[in-house]
Amino acid sequence: MIFLTRRRVDPKKPPTMKEFMTSIEQIGGYIDKKSQGPPGSKTIWRGMSRFETIVEAYAAFNQMTCGV
Repeated sequence: MIFLTRRRVDPKKPPTMKEFMTSIEQIGGYIDKKSQGPPGSKTIWRGMSRFETIVEAYAAFNQMTCGV
């Protein structure tokens, strides 16, 4: 995901479901420390909510032409 890695995703090799869920967990605030357990439903929900906002912003800004 561009938002987390600052790199474009190759469309020929999209992220796996595990990679996608890890990204959603990170957006939701999961840090993945040794002492921390697996992410809970609240963290995943928070990540999905923020991801939805990111997608909406990308769609809105992608349509802008800035006078061109």
